[in-house]
Amino acid sequence: MNMLELIQQDTGMVNRFNKFFDRGDIEECWLWKGACKIDPLGRYGIITVANPPHRRKHVAAHRFSLYVVTGILPDDKQACHKCNNPSCVNPHHLYWGTYHDNVMDRRNKWGKDKLLYNNIDEARSIKMLVMGTRRKDLDSLAKKLGISFGTVNGIKYGTAWKDVVI
Repeated sequence: MNMLELIQQDTGMVNRFNKFFDRGDIEECWLWKGACKIDPLGRYGIITVANPPHRRKHVAAHRFSLYVVTGILPDDKQACHKCNNPSCVNPHHLYWGTYHDNVMDRRNKWGKDKLLYNNIDEARSIKMLVMGTRRKDLDSLAKKLGISFGTVNGIKYGTAWKDVVI
C-alpha cells in the first residue's frame, strides 16, 4: 500500500496534525512542534501514519500540510518552502516542485554564504576536498570554508550537492 492510500485510511491524521502547530496569519510561518527529523538542510517535522498491523510510517509534516490543501501527494515532487523555513507547515508558504526546483530555489535564496558554486569546476573541486576529508575533520573544514557543518556533512554523505558529479 502506498503512502497516499495509508494517509487516506488514517481518518484521525488531520486532527493529530493540527495539534502540533499554531495556525497564525497567512504571512506567518506556522512552526511544527511535533516530532522532527534533522538533515543537512535543517530540521523538519514528521507525522506518523497509522498502519496497523504493520510498522509505523512517517510523512514529512510540510508534505502532509500541502496534501491537506491540494489533495495530492506526488511521489515525484517535493514540498518546497517559499519561506525557506524547514519547520514551517503553512500551506501558503509551500508548493510542489521537483528536486531541481528545490535546489535552484535554495541557491537563489541562500546566496554565497551557504557555499554555492559559481561554476561546475569550482563545485567539483570543493566536493573532492570534502569527500577526501575524514569525518572527524569535517567540522574544522566547515569553519575554514565559512559554512555549516551540516552542509559539509551533507556533501560528504550524499544528501547535498547530488547534482555535482566528480
